[in-house]
Amino acid sequence: MGGSAGTLEAVGSDDLNVIGSGTDKSFITSAGTGNQFVVNLNSDNRKVDMSNLTIVVPASFPDSGGGGSALQAKNGTFDHVDIQNLNDESRGASSLLGNTIWKNSHIYASQGISLDYAISTGSSTAGKLEITNTTIEDSDWGVVADEPDVPVVLKKSRVVDPQNYGVYLTKGAQFVMENSVITAAGSQAILASTGNAPGESDIDAQIRSSTIVAGSDPADVAIRVTISGAFGSQNADVSVSNSILSGFTNTWDMVTPAGPGIGTASLSFRHSNFNPVGLPADSPVVDLTGPGNINADPLFTSATDFHLVPGSPAIDAGDPADVGIIDDYDGTLRPLDGDGDGSRIIDMGAFETAELVNCLNTQSACPPPVVDITAPRVSKVKFKHGRSPKKGGSLKLTLSEAATVKVKFKPVPAKKKGQKKRKTLKLTRKAKAGANRISIRKRKLRPGKYRLTISATDTAGNKSKTIVRKVKVKG
Repeated sequence: MGGSAGTLEAVGSDDLNVIGSGTDKSFITSAGTGNQFVVNLNSDNRKVDMSNLTIVVPASFPDSGGGGSALQAKNGTFDHVDIQNLNDESRGASSLLGNTIWKNSHIYASQGISLDYAISTGSSTAGKLEITNTTIEDSDWGVVADEPDVPVVLKKSRVVDPQNYGVYLTKGAQFVMENSVITAAGSQAILASTGNAPGESDIDAQIRSSTIVAGSDPADVAIRVTISGAFGSQNADVSVSNSILSGFTNTWDMVTPAGPGIGTASLSFRHSNFNPVGLPADSPVVDLTGPGNINADPLFTSATDFHLVPGSPAIDAGDPADVGIIDDYDGTLRPLDGDGDGSRIIDMGAFETAELVNCLNTQSACPPPVVDITAPRVSKVKFKHGRSPKKGGSLKLTLSEAATVKVKFKPVPAKKKGQKKRKTLKLTRKAKAGANRISIRKRKLRPGKYRLTISATDTAGNKSKTIVRKVKVKG
């Protein structure tokens, strides 16, 4: 290790793996007094892995004119790396270059101290910044995305009590917020702001399956989009889906001047729960026509716990076709059948409600099937035949339930001297519960005596007692 005084820097180009003993046991800090980094791991030829420690921004860093930062790094993975700020207006991980994974961390300021940027991209190196399972508290600016070539993904994370913006997007930022929470939002929970600087491009932001809750200031808005009125300014598109934006007097604030060469803005909502009011009230660039939007109390568990209680209108109210997000903020499987109607549909917001288990969605919750062990009963049997074989006949009977009836006419005896041998007649018919009539076609029974047997079998396979009668067909 080496570098400037008061900054921990790695020399050489070998990959670097820094492992602590835990965020409450291993600390890296500085005795510096300038506008500097506590740790600088910016190297073109090195992959960095850091885990299980806390970087502490010391109170000795300056309070104005640049307060210093905890970290600059390139192409790194940071797992369980907390940042604690002890100095007013210092920054956290303020320059993350290239491809960075930041996860399972806590970035915060000590009581009475403000944190400027908590986490932000760096310039000049393309890549991607993915922030997962991270909590940011008491920052002026939570997440800053200001590089078109470094898309930022915020997943399963929480920005708590930002003083200005929970998320700040500018200079062509590409941003996705998923299964995340912004609470007690500052001036704006999310700000997207375009200009006309050289190299700047359009902003694209997608807010998916997230929960944004207002603070106590009625002037706060959930989403603000500003387009520079200068010629050559860029566009900004923000879409909100399967999300809850709660407690805001004005959900949006659209500053979108019109004119030749001036960029445009759009803000759209679908399958989300929010107050459909903003500034200006009739903004033509706000699309409220998306399917599934509601405006209702989401019924959070408490003022600080944003899980949904049973009966919440946001349960199973997301987009039924949205199957791309497979779990929620807590890691709970999505979607679940939270309202017990037999359909598994994603909830609005960052938290999926536990499945309301019943027979409609879980086979094991169904009561055992009722086993039919009752055999059908055959009664009121009456046989009638014409006085000649040339005439047909009929057999009437009554069933206690619907069943398949089998009938057999067996000659008794089969043959008399001088007569032709008579044939046994067998019939099978589906019969209803109650009275039934079975027709016997002409010439099917020749004159003589017959042994009539009747049985019925229901759909469960239960068979009736066999009914036996002696009948006669007259010649």
